Amino acid sequence: QENRDVRSDWDERHWQYWAQLDTVIFVGGLASSMLGRRFKERIQYVFDIAGAKPYNIMLFDNGTFVGAMGCAQKLQKDDTTALVFDFGHTNLKRCIISKKAGEIREFTALESIKSRYVHSTLEDGEDKWEIALRLHKHLVKTIVDTYKSNEHKYDLSDEILISIANYNAGGELNPIRGGYAKLTELSNDYAKLLVEDISGLLHKRVKVRLVHDGTANALYFSEVENSVCISLGTAFGVGFTDIKMQ
Repeated sequence: QENRDVRSDWDERHWQYWAQLDTVIFVGGLASSMLGRRFKERIQYVFDIAGAKPYNIMLFDNGTFVGAMGCAQKLQKDDTTALVFDFGHTNLKRCIISKKAGEIREFTALESIKSRYVHSTLEDGEDKWEIALRLHKHLVKTIVDTYKSNEHKYDLSDEILISIANYNAGGELNPIRGGYAKLTELSNDYAKLLVEDISGLLHKRVKVRLVHDGTANALYFSEVENSVCISLGTAFGVGFTDIKMQ
């Protein structure tokens, strides 16, 4: 009941959704190794003292590129090789993924780049628009440099997929939550801004698609029925494995 009391924005549909789930999948640095197992034990303990049926808890230890791999499920072209990024609050993960006959055939992990300018609060004297511009330039440089250094080696397509630690819809970021929210100071449609700037620097037209990082993680586990995916990393997030994305 105390959970219901603090979630007045939920109606009975939300509670029914979580009640019908069988499995909770944990990914991220805090879910791995001994710490993840401790979490699992404590979760089991809470269910035991409540006298309730527990969730099946799945721990995914090697989750560094889960978001990128989940994101790659949505490559629009077949028989293609594309850049896929995972923009988090600690690192910008980079990889090259090849897809053929609807399946991921090759995965190449590149060295991660340190995330910058993703703090959620401003220091005295800092200007939000200026910090947003610095963040944007850091992201664009990461993408363009990665593309240029691998374009001929891998014959990269014009598709660029990005898992990003921010809720978004149709290229528009959520302006409130997380370190990437400040990018809305620059454009209401951040994906479109990326397309224009990256295309100009590469001298070729590219397509950029943004995917919420929790959703990207969940897409990797889409075959696990009645499940939800929770990421425990620099920040916490949730993704729904039964989500339908075009």
